[in-house]
Amino acid sequence: MTLPTYPVFDRYGDALIQQLGSFWYHYFGDSEKLKLLLRGIGHRHGQWYLDLLNTIASLSRLDVEVFRPEDWYLLVLKQSDRDLIMNVYDQDDLVYNGGELYDASQTREILFPLPQGNEFFEDLADIRFTIYNRVLYPSKTWVRGLDFDIDFDRKLIRFREDPFLTDYVARRDVYAAATGTLSDEEIGLWIYKGDFDVDEIYRRFGFAVGIRAQSSEFYKELVNAFWDSYVLGSNMAAFEKAISAMLGISLVLEPTETVEVIRDETVRKLVITDKHVYEFLPAANVIVAVGAVVHAGAAMVDAVHIEELYGYDPDYSFIPALPLDASFLSGGYFAALTFENQDVDVEYLGQDADGKTVITFRIQGFPMDVEKFFEDIQTRGKQAGQQTLAELLDTREHPVTQPLPGDLPAQINPLEFVIDNTMRNNLTLIKVRTSAIRSDAPGLAIFRHFRNIVPPHTSFLVFVEIQAADEIVELPDSVDEVVEMFNGIVPDYEEALPAAAAGPDDASYEDIIVRVYRVSERCK
Repeated sequence: MTLPTYPVFDRYGDALIQQLGSFWYHYFGDSEKLKLLLRGIGHRHGQWYLDLLNTIASLSRLDVEVFRPEDWYLLVLKQSDRDLIMNVYDQDDLVYNGGELYDASQTREILFPLPQGNEFFEDLADIRFTIYNRVLYPSKTWVRGLDFDIDFDRKLIRFREDPFLTDYVARRDVYAAATGTLSDEEIGLWIYKGDFDVDEIYRRFGFAVGIRAQSSEFYKELVNAFWDSYVLGSNMAAFEKAISAMLGISLVLEPTETVEVIRDETVRKLVITDKHVYEFLPAANVIVAVGAVVHAGAAMVDAVHIEELYGYDPDYSFIPALPLDASFLSGGYFAALTFENQDVDVEYLGQDADGKTVITFRIQGFPMDVEKFFEDIQTRGKQAGQQTLAELLDTREHPVTQPLPGDLPAQINPLEFVIDNTMRNNLTLIKVRTSAIRSDAPGLAIFRHFRNIVPPHTSFLVFVEIQAADEIVELPDSVDEVVEMFNGIVPDYEEALPAAAAGPDDASYEDIIVRVYRVSERCK
């Protein structure tokens, strides 16, 4: 593998001076200085060429660049900026255990703020390789990951050693405009191959679909998925592609791929096929094996599961229960009804006033909502041309009378019942594990835009699996653990007695104003 190096072998100067003629190349006394001038001009023209390619690519939503590449960018660092930025503990010096374990204090990190946008550039998005002390024949190099790194969350650049302490940088004094006294010092470093966020994807294509998110490859894929749905019509492939991009959890891209390598690393998991390399967070469990043939749209990890409920054998075993709220229920229900994905007993309640058999089964929800649900089913089942729930579940081939307990199934799966009878071919189930969502992906908030790309007669339900971080604490043998129960919030009161009847320890009153408050809490 070839490591990135400074482009010292570029021939801008020699190539351009030869175009001027032999006099300038062979006889002009300051030809070396002229070469440096032409070399600088060549670098500027090279940047113009990059800008041209970037502009051409931006004409296509498939080819548009996420970030604007800049060959060289002057990074100006001020001494005062370093002094203003503290470590994450907001301390001048870090001393562990009062200095007893270490002879010297642990000094703070050498941090500087990343350059912010100006009239020419937006925020610095990335530094691919290196930083140099000058453009032409540099004598000092800082390598990404070795000499410096970037903290995008805090918008900082972190140096291993203080760049102000080197003699190989250009520096200048800064004087206060009001007093003319020396107030600061700054140095200039040159970023090679920096990426700048100019919000190109949103300005070109994202605004048309009404979605704005942090610029990234995932945001670009998300915008393209929505464009595919608008241009080509709603389809499952674009729907799955949008979910994949929204979460940063890749699905298989090519029509057919073969898994060749599966690798677990400290901060990621890799699934390498004969076509692509897929990267996932450690929380995602790989569900494919080496040698497996996978097809477009298939999941390679269990962090996201998309199941379209159609056909005769949909798989909804990964869903523990199906809650239906006011979006799916009509008729004035107070709250959601939850249909469990397990067998529950069918309860025979006899016959109603019209001689129709009445049955129920367990549904989670407010008792009055559950009662209303079965009353509505029974009422609608007695309308002309309809059947009651008991008649639908009757196991006899040719029933002529109302079913008795022996004619009904002993158990029923509530989730399977509601899906098979009301939502088949109209619902897609999605399960997402939050710990596997990439930080540079748009995130779950984008789900509110999906109503625009699904057919009007269909819908989808999202099940979010939240995992708590595991923490292991090693306790010494001398520590005794005590288990106590927290009973939650309980009402409390204090009795106040008339002043004449109150004792020395009692609360008393004469003329008082009583205020009543309604207090509500949620147990977490």
